[in-house]
Amino acid sequence: MADNERTFLKLPDKRGFTNMDVLKVLEAGVSQNPVFLKQAETTLKEWEVMPGFYSHIFEVISNRNLDVSVRWLAAVTLKNGIERYWRKSAPHGMSESEKARIRPRMLSLIGEPINQIATQLGVLIGKIARYDVPHDWPELLPALIVGIQSEDSLIQERALFTLHHVIKSLASKRLAGDRKSFQNLADQLLVPMLEVWNVHLDTTVLQVCEKQDAAQETIGKSIICTKILRKLVVQGVREPLRDTRICRFAEVLFEKIKTLLEIRNFFLIGTQLDANMKKLIINHVKIIADLLERSPLLFLPLITPSLNFVADYVFTVEGQRFCFQEFAVKLMNLMKALILCAEYKPAKVIEETKEVATLEAHKMKMAFFTPSKLSQLFHCLVGEYLPLKEEELNKWSNDPEEFLHEEGGESWKYSLRPCAESLFLAIFHEYSTVMCSLLLALVKDNTAFVSAEDFQGILRRDAIYNALGLVSFELFDQIDFDNWFSTSLLEELRCTEPNYRVLRRRIVWLIGRWTNVKFSTDLRPVMYEVLLNLMGNHEDLVVRLEAAETLRTAMDDFDFSVEQFMPYLQLSFGQLFQLLKEVNECDTKLHVLNVISLMIELVGAEIKPYVGGLIQFLPALWEASEQHNMLRCSIISTLVHIVKGLGEFSIELGSFLIPVIHYATDTTQSAHVYLIDDGLELWKALVENSPVSSPALLKLYDNLPKVLEESSEYLLIGCQIMKSYLYLCPEEFMKSYGTPTIAFFNNEVQDMRNEGVIKVLGVIDQMILCSPTLAVNVVSPLVMFALK
Repeated sequence: MADNERTFLKLPDKRGFTNMDVLKVLEAGVSQNPVFLKQAETTLKEWEVMPGFYSHIFEVISNRNLDVSVRWLAAVTLKNGIERYWRKSAPHGMSESEKARIRPRMLSLIGEPINQIATQLGVLIGKIARYDVPHDWPELLPALIVGIQSEDSLIQERALFTLHHVIKSLASKRLAGDRKSFQNLADQLLVPMLEVWNVHLDTTVLQVCEKQDAAQETIGKSIICTKILRKLVVQGVREPLRDTRICRFAEVLFEKIKTLLEIRNFFLIGTQLDANMKKLIINHVKIIADLLERSPLLFLPLITPSLNFVADYVFTVEGQRFCFQEFAVKLMNLMKALILCAEYKPAKVIEETKEVATLEAHKMKMAFFTPSKLSQLFHCLVGEYLPLKEEELNKWSNDPEEFLHEEGGESWKYSLRPCAESLFLAIFHEYSTVMCSLLLALVKDNTAFVSAEDFQGILRRDAIYNALGLVSFELFDQIDFDNWFSTSLLEELRCTEPNYRVLRRRIVWLIGRWTNVKFSTDLRPVMYEVLLNLMGNHEDLVVRLEAAETLRTAMDDFDFSVEQFMPYLQLSFGQLFQLLKEVNECDTKLHVLNVISLMIELVGAEIKPYVGGLIQFLPALWEASEQHNMLRCSIISTLVHIVKGLGEFSIELGSFLIPVIHYATDTTQSAHVYLIDDGLELWKALVENSPVSSPALLKLYDNLPKVLEESSEYLLIGCQIMKSYLYLCPEEFMKSYGTPTIAFFNNEVQDMRNEGVIKVLGVIDQMILCSPTLAVNVVSPLVMFALK
């Protein structure tokens, strides 16, 4: 055992600790001995509210002769202490005298050489600044300005990092006085920061071109400068583009980005510096996008440069050489924002537009989006950005469920293809006449059957069909989908070659898109046959799942006919159930189960002959989905429809249903917040459809008062469940729960609204019919309150 660890076991009284005592605790806090770690944690927790403790902690941080891990723990401890105790109104808050001792000495640590400690210091100074700048710490920003202009590279880097966190903290304050203070500070910082940004950017270009080792560090500084400027420009100035300094800055941004793209392309692709250079470029693009969002009517001088910039880099062969995915995504989103900007849309009668800037913006957009430019954008989007990429196809082959999960997931929205789809939609909606003629012409030129050997041709056809599906509502009167489906699409669906899986899946998706737009009911049987064939286990899994989703869309359509669907019920249910058993991911099971649930809901009692296998499967699925509450919600929802479909036969499922309902409505279970709504619906359905009661079903009622105590929003369905019990088993219910229920209502009714009281009186009325003596013995107070 080390000497310092032995000493730690004999610490002096906490009321008289010294620097050395604090040091020993911190040393124990980074030891490998779990006993000492626990002791250190407890002691630090006790001492953190003691006067002077953080001054001692600061002494440890500032002593560079100590072990790095000890100093780092001290910095983290001080950071946590600032969060809890620096605020003036905080319980056990630090004294003003202690704060006054710590603040000036913080500035002496700006040049901290150890990265992980410098990071903690920068963050904690930012936290102090949120409370103390400008009134209690006016020296901070001048000191940081001196630091960022220093000739010492380390001090410059640390000062920039610290200033970034200070600005980030101050910019997050929302009170009017705080906003005003931040605007005043931004005004002071803007010029020096623009100078530093320009110097570092020029230095970055020089060092990268000369392949200097210092380029990595300089790129890092440039990134921080850009982040600081973004906060200052966008949040620190009320109307940024009325400020001549910011206007000049905005005008040169495009050239700066262009230069960075060129040096990246020539010198950095494939090197360790490339990732940081991408970050630097993206941060500059973010400033342009933020300026548009903040001041659209003042953005007019930048509209045409922005549109040209996007077109040059995203939609030309030359520009695409410099593009990387995130950059292209940001530029597409910038163009989309310019197209959709509400402030740039004139009145339907243009002469009635009152805002001059709106008219100017509209003219600029019309001057840019000419028919020839729209044609360029259209063919590039459909021909280059909408087709599936090799990476996506590999994911499809290797992990089809993950492919579908990623394609519909949150992060997928920010990848290239969905952004291209979103931009395509925006352009098509805004300039529908030209875009519609372009799309129809492209379809007309691509009617011939594509050979299964021509995989690139298949991908091109897939992209065209994707475009047609995205804008299906816009093409309502332009395309005879019934004829197209009956001829070309059916022919392509019959091709079973492996390469054609891409088109089979896309056509199935396309049918789903057009089902709610314009699809004859007479063709629905043909569609059902096609979908059921594609849901068979001989087919690719992605195609099968897409077919299941399109079937859900068709069943959810206004024109859906249960009678027309009945010949396909047995096979479709069987195919879906087989699919549910085959897939592995909970998200995939959730989607398939939702289709099954909708089908059972629509066909009702007709599902009885086919549902046995599913009923046997659901208990195992319930147990396997313990960590997936959304899947459990879907299971319960499906059970609701099964119970309604089976009617009185659902009582046979009680051994499974009652524990599920108990768990879903048990307010002591953390999962109940996800499951309780569906659980109450299942409870209501089971009681309503049960021919007889059982002790377990009656015992379930114990959960209901606790549910109603938790939230009044469940009062309506709670009263419905009570009345269902009174119809099902009036004597047993009144004997076990009559008096407690009345007592519960008497206690709660005073806080209820009139609608709630009416619901409660409905239950009471039914209870009186079951037991008339209640009217005199226990109901009177409730009725008297209602009469008031």
